[in-house]
Amino acid sequence: MQSTEAPRAIDILGTRIHDVTMAEALAVLVGFIERGGAHRVVTPNPEFAIAARRDPEFRRIVNASDLAIPDGIGLLLAASMLGTKLRAHVRGTDLVLRLAARSAHEGWRWFCWARSRASHGRAGENLKAQFFGTPDCRHAFQLATCR
Repeated sequence: MQSTEAPRAIDILGTRIHDVTMAEALAVLVGFIERGGAHRVVTPNPEFAIAARRDPEFRRIVNASDLAIPDGIGLLLAASMLGTKLRAHVRGTDLVLRLAARSAHEGWRWFCWARSRASHGRAGENLKAQFFGTPDCRHAFQLATCR
């Protein structure tokens, strides 16, 4: 699914959720990378939908994203209750792991930014070790902090 066509989206409590499978979400991300430029990907769950319903600015940001994956089983249940269907529960953490594996294979560079070194936590270090720790791709992953 590396087309330029946007995936079908549904509305749950005013929040736009794309109806993608894991493979389709990864293909969309690969397309973003290949086309270049900036893209916003969000991982809404039911808490996002509730927060977006209460906060118009948050809802605007989420709904303006280029990809909003269905990252919460509650979204699939809500869609069903609304008479529509989301085909898959796409966990953001799983999608990141698949993108990291593809990135290491393709030689794509990653830059992970966080407000503090502590906020990187083990996740960033584990990602680096698992996918970017080999000598030929060690340069492709950088952790940085901003003060």
